[in-house]
Amino acid sequence: MAAFFFRRKEEAKQHVNLLRTTLQTKPNARIMTFDVETYEHDKSQTLEVGYVMTNLDKPDEIDAFHYVIEENLHYSNKDYVPDNRERFKFGTSQRMSLKEAAEKFKQHLGDADFLVTHAGHNDEAYLSGCGISLEGKQTFDTQKLAMGLLTGGPIIYSLKRLLNDLQIDFDEDVLHNAANDAVYTSKVFIALSKKV
Repeated sequence: MAAFFFRRKEEAKQHVNLLRTTLQTKPNARIMTFDVETYEHDKSQTLEVGYVMTNLDKPDEIDAFHYVIEENLHYSNKDYVPDNRERFKFGTSQRMSLKEAAEKFKQHLGDADFLVTHAGHNDEAYLSGCGISLEGKQTFDTQKLAMGLLTGGPIIYSLKRLLNDLQIDFDEDVLHNAANDAVYTSKVFIALSKKV
């Protein structure tokens, strides 16, 4: 356990150092924060794709996108996480095929200087399954950044825990909606980047 914790801490420090360098070279970077919701009993079934585009120098000006995947409407989460796909708080959801959602995501991906996610190792795999490659795009993970920047916290931060610890206002009832989570992750990232 001690070796695992040490390794996680070292990875987190490297992640923070990479962010520090990136912020110095691109202080007004355009960022894309994303999240994917999948069916809890079969992670290969994508239910929602959500993402936010914003500039670091204008973090309150966001464009949020939420795509509900039509061919998977018959799947519904409820055992481990709530099904909040109809509770997008920051705009209007659009229903479309996974292929259409992937095309829209790719169009915005080209506009981003770098990407942000929360515990996104799985999300990157889910996007890859949709035909979206993030190769060549620097990605920052708020979970890793928190471990490197916040002292005395857990090894693994939930998004809810980070929002509470950073004193960011949020509506707990709309978490686990891909686009809402992307908006909140973007706010977490901005708050953490001020600590670098």
